[in-house]
Amino acid sequence: MRFFGLEEKIRYKRGKEWTAIQEQKDAWNKTKLQLLIKSKTTDIGEIINPYKGD
Repeated sequence: MRFFGLEEKIRYKRGKEWTAIQEQKDAWNKTKLQLLIKSKTTDIGEIINPYKGD
C-alpha cells in the first residue's frame, strides 16, 4: 500500500540528509505522518422540512 505517495516522495528527495533513509528498505513504513486539516462550514439557509408543510 502506498500511503499518500510517501514512498515515491522519499525516493526522489535530493540532498545528503535523505541518503541514509533512501537506502533503507520500506523506510516509508516507519515514517510518522502528521495531518493538519482546516475546514469551514457555511450555513446557507434553512432545510425545507416536508413534515412542517412549508
